[in-house]
Amino acid sequence: MRNPTTSGGSKQGPVYWKQVSAAMVAASLALTACSGSEEPSATTIVIGLNLELTGIGSFLGKGMQAGVQAAVTKINATGGIDGRRITLVTRDNQSDPTRAATLVSELKRKDADLIIGPGFAQDCAAAAQILVREDIAGLCISAGDLPKNDANMFGVGLDYATMEKAIAEQFAADGAKRVGLVAANDTSGDQTVGPFVSAAKARGITVDVERFNSPANNLTPQLLALSRNKPDAIRIQATGPDALVGVANVKALGIRTPAWLPNSAASLRFAGQVKGDAGGGNILTWIPAMLAPDGAKDHPAQAAQITALNAALSGADTISAAGWDALQIAAAAIKKAGGTETDELKAALENGQKYFGAYSVQQITKDDHRGASEEGTLLPARFTPQGGFVLKDSP
Repeated sequence: MRNPTTSGGSKQGPVYWKQVSAAMVAASLALTACSGSEEPSATTIVIGLNLELTGIGSFLGKGMQAGVQAAVTKINATGGIDGRRITLVTRDNQSDPTRAATLVSELKRKDADLIIGPGFAQDCAAAAQILVREDIAGLCISAGDLPKNDANMFGVGLDYATMEKAIAEQFAADGAKRVGLVAANDTSGDQTVGPFVSAAKARGITVDVERFNSPANNLTPQLLALSRNKPDAIRIQATGPDALVGVANVKALGIRTPAWLPNSAASLRFAGQVKGDAGGGNILTWIPAMLAPDGAKDHPAQAAQITALNAALSGADTISAAGWDALQIAAAAIKKAGGTETDELKAALENGQKYFGAYSVQQITKDDHRGASEEGTLLPARFTPQGGFVLKDSP
């Protein structure tokens, strides 16, 4: 998600992405009440949340929080981790990198044993060095690049390098020779353009690039500039309101070229917003198995987590799945480490089993603190006029 992978993409305006449904908000509040107080004890494990709960990234943070809390409630209801209940200490970084960094120290003072978040690439980058200084491990729920050194930050979900290589391979398999890319002028845009252009070039694909400043009111100039080169596909690398603008512009201009959105648009809420513009069948994205019509059946290794999340959280979607996976990965590491000492937790994360989650599929190692796979997470799909998805090659 720019996210997935998640999720953590560009910083967006609030117009559409006040999108967490009333049911999701209610579930989030109810689960918060069940998550316990902030007072640690010898019988509790304290997980800090450093998320974008307000500001332009709130559409990510609130969904991730709901997924984390659903996982905590489920684990605590079955005895916790080796008999120790999980307590959440939640802080809002306000979608601000400086605050995201400051909150690492605050959560450490609150006795957090591990931190989940942030969800934006910019905020993860700011928090990473503070994790090292405070000697605490953290899970970044963003596709942004992680520090290259042996740092304390680990990634949840897809990263741009894995994503862009897989997308380039798909376009090549589809026979595309030229692709037009519209990308925001921000960190996630930068980390998309470079890897995708390189991966596409290696496969004989020419990429024309147009950039825009977010929030976007109109992407018509960029789309027209790309269309003049007669591309085989167009990518609109934008989320939230910017992606909605791009889809509306594609329809208004009468563009019939397949128009692809980032996998952070793989949300049933987003699909409901674009259903009026998706009737032509040329608006596409990449969805995780959990959103595919037969996803759990076709991807049985992920079925257990998909089923568990849907049972635990009404209205679960891609963003909440990323939060769910983050907590499951953290819980597995704590259990493997036999406690919450940072060095042992890092070693457990770096030597854990391959994780097949509700959203992510990954194998964290010492050399790769994310170990993401596109398996079960990048399924090409079309938006439907009914507000859902069908796999791209479905009849």
